Amino acid sequence: MSCSNERNTNVPPLGFISVDVDIERPVGDPFNEATWPFPVLKEQAEGSQLNNIVTSEDYPEESLVGIVSAGEKLQQKGCVGIITDCGFLAGAQRELAKRLSIPIAASALAQIPSIQAFLRPGLTIGALTYDDSKLGVRQLLQIGVQDPDAVHIAAPPEDGWLRGHIRDGKPYDHGKIEAELVESALGLLSRYPDIGAFLLECTQMPPFADAIRKATKLPVYDVYTLGTWFHSALTSQRPRHWGPI
Repeated sequence: MSCSNERNTNVPPLGFISVDVDIERPVGDPFNEATWPFPVLKEQAEGSQLNNIVTSEDYPEESLVGIVSAGEKLQQKGCVGIITDCGFLAGAQRELAKRLSIPIAASALAQIPSIQAFLRPGLTIGALTYDDSKLGVRQLLQIGVQDPDAVHIAAPPEDGWLRGHIRDGKPYDHGKIEAELVESALGLLSRYPDIGAFLLECTQMPPFADAIRKATKLPVYDVYTLGTWFHSALTSQRPRHWGPI
């Protein structure tokens, strides 16, 4: 994906709760500060290992406490809102929103209700995720999806480059990850030709959004589109030529 190099430092920062995983973070990954056109501050959630976050089950209290604690630290540092490092946290969206006193958009999946409203009637959404065996109706209902059956979910291969890098520390290979994500998107589209847009759940996928968009010729939403929309509303950012607000 392409990201602007111009950053507006005169606005309050967005908070970013990160997961405890040691992986490559290229521009486009939300952990990389160069991804964003505004300041971003980060806090790691205690006890947020991959196997504790990527789950189809309810989050245990200790996991929620670690995420909320990180969110409170970000608020104390002046952040106006919070996003997170894993789309699976859609499963905790309502609980986190209840416990934190500043807005939190826990998952790129939160965009699905709006995308469904944008699409022509009868079209569906293709969601690419880190693990399609653990992402499903429970998380979609948490973020207000009225028709989960209109969301088709797929993941890159379990033994592929993306999952191998994140899970096992396999060497990062941008070209090979891009190829498998494009293949996953095209495969999902061939099974469900009524797909009208793609949503990338995994926060390591945005660097490949442009390639997926070019291959499928469909809109692609991810944590970057979520974060820029979310932050713009919280800070009243408007084009400079509008003049004072």
